[in-house]
Amino acid sequence: MKMFRTTLLLIMASATLGGCNPFASSWADDCETAYKERLRSPATYKRIEADVFAIDMSVDEYIAQKPDLMAIEIERLRERMPTIKNWKVLITYDAANAMGVPIRGKFYCEQITTTGDEPKGGRSEGELLIMKVNGKSNIELQTEALKEQFGQ
Repeated sequence: MKMFRTTLLLIMASATLGGCNPFASSWADDCETAYKERLRSPATYKRIEADVFAIDMSVDEYIAQKPDLMAIEIERLRERMPTIKNWKVLITYDAANAMGVPIRGKFYCEQITTTGDEPKGGRSEGELLIMKVNGKSNIELQTEALKEQFGQ
């Protein structure tokens, strides 16, 4: 029995050290970075859990979310019929509020891919510009802040 327990512990340790980390999604890390930038006390942030999942989308659903697509782009999408997925990550975290009291919160990010693959992530790829955190992209948040600042 002791040998079985030791073997099980070694298997679990090697899986953990071998990169089977449930938090290893690069774009989830980017999502987390974008959210932490919005916190009052980002240094107190600690991720508790991250759930990554994808929802299949039709071409028409994709087009409905992209009102700025040109007619030629829409035509190409309909011809190609790509595998479109709306990737989401729901992250549970602990962080201190403005009073310094630790609280548990949740936020989500979503990103649509037209390859069916999970987003790659990485600021260099510009994906944070289109990634939405709690339904708003960084550009949308910046636009809202400017409108508030200038009273529009």
